Amino acid sequence: APAFISVPPASLGHTILSQPATYILAALPIGRLIIGDWRLGRVTKSPIPNLQSLLGILAILLLIGSIAVRDLPDYFQRWPERGMVRFLYRADIQDVADYVNSSQELTDFGISGLLAGPWDRQALEIGLHQNPAIRPRWFNAERAIFLSPPLSFVGFPETAAAYEPLLNPVAPPAVAGYYSLAQTEAQMLGDRADERICFSNGLCWLTAVYEAENGRLELSWQVGETLQLPPLPLISNPPPPGVYAGPRLQVFAQLLDAQGNFLVGDDGLWVDPLTLQPGDIFLQQHWLAVPEDVGAVTAVFGLYDPMTGERLLTVDGRDHLRLEIGD
Repeated sequence: APAFISVPPASLGHTILSQPATYILAALPIGRLIIGDWRLGRVTKSPIPNLQSLLGILAILLLIGSIAVRDLPDYFQRWPERGMVRFLYRADIQDVADYVNSSQELTDFGISGLLAGPWDRQALEIGLHQNPAIRPRWFNAERAIFLSPPLSFVGFPETAAAYEPLLNPVAPPAVAGYYSLAQTEAQMLGDRADERICFSNGLCWLTAVYEAENGRLELSWQVGETLQLPPLPLISNPPPPGVYAGPRLQVFAQLLDAQGNFLVGDDGLWVDPLTLQPGDIFLQQHWLAVPEDVGAVTAVFGLYDPMTGERLLTVDGRDHLRLEIGD
């Protein structure tokens, strides 16, 4: 049964594959008991009629009953209440949780992942025993990196080439599964409290740099205050018909030509907004290659809700910010 293999099961496919062998091994002694045919010799039949059959039946009932008592509450109560439970066991995430639980000093840190739904976050919270003093921040290292908090577990997915020089392994080296603990320079951007532009939800823009050689627009953001986010219920995957299960906060980034026509765009946040805390600083990359023979272009960017398409306003009423790139 799944509970026999893993609680919760790491893979339904592996569980289904294991079930026949598990049940056969458990049933073999009972079968031998009933027929009285053991490998080392034939069992002497009991002088009491049907006692051997009765023992076999009792053993069968005991086996089935023990499996039912162990597994049925998981099948029909605990797992349905948790939703998509097969995503809630990840050995690599458990390795990180074990490392953090054994380190009393590590309370605020980043951890990289694909951000494909809330399940990795839920799995880590379970591994950390729902400890409110430990506050991990999730991000996708292919597009984003945290400067504050400076410590992050990286390893999957691979870190963007532009961010690898910013990640320095801690000393002594710390490894949890295939994650390694690295550190960034927390004050790399300096104090920009007077220069930042904040949006109505509490997220503030710090810097923007466009590299024409590789078509990368790098933005830096700071959490000015506790983020004001729309309701984000936990929805099973696949979601029920007509139920939106995507993100509710993203950054849009676009290139416009001299006449204001749209050229190319790239949207994403690449950090989990539910895990952000006031004071956090992160960098993100948008891929915006300038088409040939376009001339001067302008980058515009801002925040929006992907479910409604509504843009968030800055505290001074703008729905986007601009960066003049030139020829």
